[in-house]
Amino acid sequence: MIYDILKCKVILKKDIYFRDAFSKIAYYIYWTLSQSNEFREFHKEKYIKHYVISNFYKPESDKIYKKDKIYHFEIRSIDRGLINYLQNNLKKNINNPDFLVIDTEFRYKKQKFIKEIISLTPTIITLPNGRFWTMKESGDIILLQKQLTINLLKKYALDKYKEYECDNFIEMIEILNHKPQTITIKNNIKLFGNLFKIVPKSDSFSQNLAFYALGVGLGEKNTYGGGFCREMNNDEEDKI
Repeated sequence: MIYDILKCKVILKKDIYFRDAFSKIAYYIYWTLSQSNEFREFHKEKYIKHYVISNFYKPESDKIYKKDKIYHFEIRSIDRGLINYLQNNLKKNINNPDFLVIDTEFRYKKQKFIKEIISLTPTIITLPNGRFWTMKESGDIILLQKQLTINLLKKYALDKYKEYECDNFIEMIEILNHKPQTITIKNNIKLFGNLFKIVPKSDSFSQNLAFYALGVGLGEKNTYGGGFCREMNNDEEDKI
């Protein structure tokens, strides 16, 4: 398996608070997709989108990205058609009020054995009661591992996910934050999540799920930047 990476270079048109940047990037991508009949319908459908975005980097010490400064963000996906479309069209969104994509670089990553991953952005998990998993709200680590696994199974197998007998791909999980982290999306809605360090199990199927976590995101709301992960034994991506 492989996943694709689109590294985007941007210049900001205004100051942006780091928690608000997720929705700004998500809207920029949504606008670009909406210019295509195919991808407009794709984004309207309420099914898994199979891509994940990062926030701008590098972060500023005061948590405010600065006007007229250059930053980068990444889009990852297992859908090469989507990545190709975005690479060809992101720079056309010249009237966006927040920033402009000025350059893109395509890379891809081949699957290798994964020792450990960490989430660089909040990983969102919704509980059956509709609230978000946090230590205070739940604290049930077994439930957390189950929900993370089910979410990845749905991305991996879509409607056939129940055919797979895997209730936990995780060997070890560690919560890296002391209090819940948030992502702010449209209408000032706040999503609560956590930063995790995960050691996946060594069997091939668990490794497949861990690779999917890197390629399309861990947990929910990946198109808003939820669950963007990094492989801790990461070497350089392959480059075309």
